[in-house]
Amino acid sequence: LVEGLRVRLNCMRCYMSENKKPLWPKTIEVIGGTGEYESGKTTFGVTICPGPDTLVYDFEKSSSSYEQDLGFTRIDVANEMQKKFPSGYKPIDVFKWWISHVHSIPAGQYRVIVAGPASDIEQGLADYVLANPREFGKTPAQYMKMAALMWGDMKAKWKQILSDIAARCETFYFTTHQQAVWKGDKPSKERKAKGKETLFEMASLYLKF
Repeated sequence: LVEGLRVRLNCMRCYMSENKKPLWPKTIEVIGGTGEYESGKTTFGVTICPGPDTLVYDFEKSSSSYEQDLGFTRIDVANEMQKKFPSGYKPIDVFKWWISHVHSIPAGQYRVIVAGPASDIEQGLADYVLANPREFGKTPAQYMKMAALMWGDMKAKWKQILSDIAARCETFYFTTHQQAVWKGDKPSKERKAKGKETLFEMASLYLKF
């Protein structure tokens, strides 16, 4: 499957001229990719539209090997956070920095925006929602008594963010790692994608590598 997708991508590489053809035969605004280590998740994202029309938010230094050859715009999130918080930072700091950067991108500046893994964003987003209940019409006491309220607001905020990113480019692509499926009180050999169901709901195409 992965090799077939790569061949298909090679046939669909975007044109770097003024008259750019659509990336896909039909519009695909959000794509998700999950798989084990070195399964091809990142390779897929950075080869959708090789070159400066692709922006990559690299949360785990997984795309650095491809940067020079493909020429995309890469943001090493860990390096950016180290410069901003030399004494250390928390997931909420990463989320606040990242969402601020996303909001600074004019619509159409990039054809493809890549982010991975999405779990790094979700962790900071959850902490942000928990720390700002009044932004969502709740009180700290409500979140403490009913955790489901907080998770509901977190998912709604996540959906809003994903929609916003998709509106700034032709395709937003995110990656997720795999994790064990728990059965009873212990993990089984089955594997599933990490992440809230909002990711799966928003993706027009979700690939397992």
